[in-house]
Amino acid sequence: MTLFTCENRDACLEYLRTNLTNESQRIALHTMLEFYYFTIGQEAKAVEERNQRLRYTLFYELCKLDPSLKAKKSFIFHSQSDLMKELKHKVINVELLRKLSDAFGWDYQQMLVSQVITLLGQQDLSFTVRTDAYGQEEIVINETTEAMLAQLQPYLAEIDNVVLLCSKLSKYMEQANGYFYEQFFCIFEILSQYGETKDDIQTWRNILTFMKDQLTGRRRQRPGQTELEAWMRIHSDGDMLPEIAKYRYPFMLILRQPLKVLLKEDITIENYHKLLILVSLKASAEGLDCREMNDYFCRSAVINSINEYKIQNREKSLHSEWHRQSKNKAFLQSILRIVDSVCDLSTKLYILYYITCNALDGGDQVNAAYACYQFARAHESNLIGIPEAKDKIEKIYRKYPVLKTQQLLQQYGVTDEKQFQLVKNPQELIQSLYSESCFQKVKVNELATTIGQLHDLDVEAIQMGLLQKWLTMFGGSGHGGCCRCDSTTVAVCSRETLYDDHNVSGASQEE
Repeated sequence: MTLFTCENRDACLEYLRTNLTNESQRIALHTMLEFYYFTIGQEAKAVEERNQRLRYTLFYELCKLDPSLKAKKSFIFHSQSDLMKELKHKVINVELLRKLSDAFGWDYQQMLVSQVITLLGQQDLSFTVRTDAYGQEEIVINETTEAMLAQLQPYLAEIDNVVLLCSKLSKYMEQANGYFYEQFFCIFEILSQYGETKDDIQTWRNILTFMKDQLTGRRRQRPGQTELEAWMRIHSDGDMLPEIAKYRYPFMLILRQPLKVLLKEDITIENYHKLLILVSLKASAEGLDCREMNDYFCRSAVINSINEYKIQNREKSLHSEWHRQSKNKAFLQSILRIVDSVCDLSTKLYILYYITCNALDGGDQVNAAYACYQFARAHESNLIGIPEAKDKIEKIYRKYPVLKTQQLLQQYGVTDEKQFQLVKNPQELIQSLYSESCFQKVKVNELATTIGQLHDLDVEAIQMGLLQKWLTMFGGSGHGGCCRCDSTTVAVCSRETLYDDHNVSGASQEE
């Protein structure tokens, strides 16, 4: 009543506006002024004061969520964007959102969707690492999709603008933590409920389910440059890759980037079975050639595994010897098993030849070469028309007999370096074996026969040639009865001749 009768009401009102500053005082002032202006018939001013009262009333409510707002005495929500910007990382309950929307005519649906995104962004990924009896690590995620959906449900129940929701969620996916699979499952569930293309969602869900359930151990390699750059683009504040990147692959990067860039260095004999399934899922989803992708990664697995093995055994390889027997048969067999997963014959041959060229000297290389040699023999008719395959076939046909011959010399106890130098000339090698130094230690006839079979040589013809040569040296005709001598006769003649050559005739006479 004092305000109605006051002669200096304008000065009085100015005084009140200036000196009443805290939230409760401002709310009381605007309540009074709303009533005053309505009473004197100034409805426009009454509406303005009511809006001011609502702003301060709601501001007081928001201060409960964010006490730092109390320091912003001049902060008034002129627009919805002001509010969303100021409370970007704050969760506002549905009831308060409705009040704000009703009070200022703001877009309630937009506010609801904004809060869904805010809630998703506030989720933290935490995990523990378990180690089994074999020392293999496995991660266990502490957060669940169900818990996230429960938090979002009050907002989702109020949302009618499906297009806006799906659009914002799809955009959020591109910026989300790619290692937080549980959150992506939450998003997929929402998108599928609100009418997003179900085929796409199901494809994504299949890929993610496999990654979550099967790729649970420590990754073989550190994240590559592409993965690191993708993370830095989203986290421009310089935040480094999270700890979980040691165990999980980033889902959106797997979905958007070529796997040949992301997984080429990661695949080895230890994980190729699982990663080939992931490759198949991705290739099918994108309409790529599954067979070509499969073979590419099989080849990468072989190359990576061999390189890794070489690095781990670098010190040994510096002092490598030619080993008669396989030094790591299990590793070689594991490498060769990868070939069973290859579809294209030409790629199989390439991989087998690569294994041959990079196996440890000795038994390992001989075994690898034999596998390649057998494959080339079995599929020569199908591969000979392919220039690269033809080249590999010709090389392995030359390489395997040489390697096997070298192994045979080792196994039979041949020690003369000159004879090892003749492994690429098997005919001369066989002739050189019939020397005194070999004959006393080695089963020459047996070794010569085996080498001859390996190189498709007529060993008896070589032996007869030697016999004729020796008989000629001693004045014999090289014909007649001697022509039908068997390999034993050659051996005897060889020994006697060599004794004569070395001036040990006395020993010969004793025989």
